[in-house]
Amino acid sequence: MTEPIDLWIEALRSGEYHQTRLALRDAEGFCCLGVACEVAIKAGLPLKQAGDDGYSVADSDIIHRAFLPQAVRAWLGLSTRNGQVSAFHSLSVLNDRERRDFGYIADFIDEHREELTSYRTPGETQ
Repeated sequence: MTEPIDLWIEALRSGEYHQTRLALRDAEGFCCLGVACEVAIKAGLPLKQAGDDGYSVADSDIIHRAFLPQAVRAWLGLSTRNGQVSAFHSLSVLNDRERRDFGYIADFIDEHREELTSYRTPGETQ
């Protein structure tokens, strides 16, 4: 069975998603974390698009616009809501500030799986 993180990497490499910045999604496309939300929806997680730029978990009015909902984090096995791998590096930084393309980000995810699933923000508890 394919791991959820592999489905996400495959989706980022597929060319199916147009890239945008500073929101999970907008009229132009998706950030790398928004692609993760779309993959989660396709896999059957109780998640839906909400508002113009976010997602909400079924039966919730909370709209997540910039960071992954907890349900998607748990499904992917990520330890943080923005794909943090160190104090200064995260998937949201790669997408939004460094303006890396989805191919680069997919490779980064593949190469940093351990950090993505184990990094803890200083002071954060499990």
